[in-house]
Amino acid sequence: MKSNIIRLIVMFGIGAFVYHAPRIFRHEMKTFSVKDSAQNSELTAIREEIYKAQKSDDLAKLKQSLVLLEKNKTHESLYWQSYVNYQLSLKIFKTNRDESQKLIEKAQGILKNMDAKSSEDLALASMINGFSINFASFYEVASIANETKQLANQAIKLDSTNMRAYLALGINDFYTPEMFGGMKSSEELFKKSIAFAKYSENQSINWGKDLAQDFLNKYYEKKKRPV
Repeated sequence: MKSNIIRLIVMFGIGAFVYHAPRIFRHEMKTFSVKDSAQNSELTAIREEIYKAQKSDDLAKLKQSLVLLEKNKTHESLYWQSYVNYQLSLKIFKTNRDESQKLIEKAQGILKNMDAKSSEDLALASMINGFSINFASFYEVASIANETKQLANQAIKLDSTNMRAYLALGINDFYTPEMFGGMKSSEELFKKSIAFAKYSENQSINWGKDLAQDFLNKYYEKKKRPV
């Protein structure tokens, strides 16, 4: 039994990092819709800078975007503050685990302190929570994994077409060992995520489609099925 628990921890620990890494700095992030841009052109510009910084792998510019976001004082600026801290945590994970942990905890704290959390807030929280398993103690892994799933399900209850919520659920299932019930719904969840991506194409938050496709391909490879 103890060996099974240890295996679960190892699988989650490795998986939490690996599943975020492949395209996390190459997500497509489109600009605001016309209506959103008119309401908050400043935030639109900041998001464009975040996109450029990700494309060029420029950590300094990502950090600069945080300074601007903190001055914006809107609900969505808080979302992107959490998102950028999450990206920075991912990027330095291999070279500076202590700082990576501080950044992921900051990302979590921002979302937890937000009022009236949206479906997108909860979906992002689920993704961040999954990565935080890398810093969890032996006894925390199971509860964090369960909370990660709950957050994604809450996001779906608020918006049944939120592709990032299905992506978070799919990733959670993909990295859960089969002996603990994992790998049962990964394919379906990744396909749903890809299918629902069209609903956010013209929205202010639009990332994750490429990552969902990557994981669907990984699922087929793991199952030795043609992509």
